[in-house]
Amino acid sequence: MAYMLSELIDKLKQCQKSRLDVVSEHWSAVTRGRYTMIRIADLGSYGLTEHAHEQVSQLLDIPKRYYDRLRTGNPDLLCMNINKWIDKPCMFRILDDRIIAVLSDRYLIMDNYDILMCALDTIKKMHHHGVEVSSCELTDTKMYIKMLQPCNTFEILENEDVVPGIVLQNSEVGAGAFRADMYIAMEKYGNGMIGEQPRHRTHKGKKIDPGIVKSNETVDGPRWQLVSDLIDTAFDPKPLNRWITMIRKNAETITEKPIETVDQVSSDYRLSEQQKTNTLNYFLQLGDRTKWSLANAVAMTAKECEDPDNAIMLERIAGKIAAEQHTMMQTPLT
Repeated sequence: MAYMLSELIDKLKQCQKSRLDVVSEHWSAVTRGRYTMIRIADLGSYGLTEHAHEQVSQLLDIPKRYYDRLRTGNPDLLCMNINKWIDKPCMFRILDDRIIAVLSDRYLIMDNYDILMCALDTIKKMHHHGVEVSSCELTDTKMYIKMLQPCNTFEILENEDVVPGIVLQNSEVGAGAFRADMYIAMEKYGNGMIGEQPRHRTHKGKKIDPGIVKSNETVDGPRWQLVSDLIDTAFDPKPLNRWITMIRKNAETITEKPIETVDQVSSDYRLSEQQKTNTLNYFLQLGDRTKWSLANAVAMTAKECEDPDNAIMLERIAGKIAAEQHTMMQTPLT
């Protein structure tokens, strides 16, 4: 779901205030009618989000298809399976009387609100002038923030300008690490590409004792220094210039076999049939069959995605295609 920055800040702040985090050694599965719930000793019983159900399945090594079949057809048997294999303490993140995450007792909490505040503070402290928040997306498992610097532009080809920026990605429910990557927005097509940075910040920390988890560390604390460094590095002009140079170098490489090229890209990056079809259609519409057009075709497919998670995935693929050599591409235009 898309938000204005002020709306997102208010929502994340409220979620952080309302959320309860607890590490428990004594937990079990129970049924309430047709529903499978988790009972945490001294707290009570809670329903689970779809993501939390998936985490229980993974944690206890219960095959997901079997888990889902029991969940809908025989919840009592599912509870027996879960309770049979519980052998470790877990962190539970609870919001609005539902468990939204089932995590290791070494999970390092880095909430979306604190990530966003750290990013805004880093931009101010490091004097990254002219930065504008262009979009804010929140899904069931991840947050995506895109920031652009409209005062800077790069020309890839004639009349093909891009605006640089960064994209922040975080999950506070165990669905991935914090990332701060380079981003370019195409002025002509209104889509974007992501240039991945080699470093990221995982949520792995020290073992947490059982009980209610309270984090007294402020955004200025040591765990946030790497987060701030990653954000600052994503704005660094040196890696950005290297990425832009690679894109320019490859931009006019052409293919005589557009259908086979898209087939290969689809296979390499495991695109869905619909994503493959959309990419091919856009590639043919763009006309010149260059590598830059292929990358833009993938990015245009991303723009059409209603699911932000899929859109970001495709923008990462587009960024890789634009900068890396592909076996199906041929020689540069002369």
